[in-house]
Amino acid sequence: MTAEVLMKICRDQYVRYYGPDFVIDPELEVEGLRIPHHYLNYYVYRYADSYCAAAAIAQRIQRQEPGSRERWLDFLKTGNSKYAIDMLKVAGVDMTTPKPIEEAMSLFERLLGELEKLL
Repeated sequence: MTAEVLMKICRDQYVRYYGPDFVIDPELEVEGLRIPHHYLNYYVYRYADSYCAAAAIAQRIQRQEPGSRERWLDFLKTGNSKYAIDMLKVAGVDMTTPKPIEEAMSLFERLLGELEKLL
């Protein structure tokens, strides 16, 4: 990944999002380099992972699965004493498996279906 490649990707996204008439001035040209989310420590993936983990925890609590609330409280009590992946295991979510991601996608599909019915 080079600066030029990242700048081109960002430029292409602006055109895709805003259309070919969108003006990209010199300051905006380097926007992608200013935002470390794009290239630092898989930062963007953390958002997706945390959403999937949170959805798994919330669904278990909403379904009133035995022990789910207690596991959530135990998770909160860990503070920052462990790596995130180990803390989530305390909450009953194993991010080393595809299950939390599959559950989140299933939830998204269900919610999208509800939205389509409303529209």
